[in-house]
Amino acid sequence: MKSFISVLIVSLSYAHDLGSANDFLNHYPFGKSKEEFSKKDYYWKSYYESKIFGLGEGNQITLGKLIQQKIIPKNSPSISSLNTYIRTCEMTSEELIGVIKEWCDNNPKKTHLMFSYIAIEAFLSLPIKQNCLFE
Repeated sequence: MKSFISVLIVSLSYAHDLGSANDFLNHYPFGKSKEEFSKKDYYWKSYYESKIFGLGEGNQITLGKLIQQKIIPKNSPSISSLNTYIRTCEMTSEELIGVIKEWCDNNPKKTHLMFSYIAIEAFLSLPIKQNCLFE
């Protein structure tokens, strides 16, 4: 029991490292050209683009595992409602960042929430692209 509580406390203490959407809005170098970037700007651009890539990969892996373990049937409408790929395929990193920024601009009372949560919410608010669907 002590080790479980220790793991829980350590996990919660690192939760702040995930960052909020406010952190994203404060750090990402919006409106700057690459020629104007400082080393910090390159860092934050790379940091958030990497997070977005990881979120997309994690989304696909999680959905695949849920199907594989028969937790969600392969043809379930839940798959489409939770799938970010079918909304974001063929989008550039800059476009994905723009989607998140727009979502934050439209939902300013929610930007205190975790960046990862906001990014998924932003992507799931997009329409499904028919050319992104696969069998």
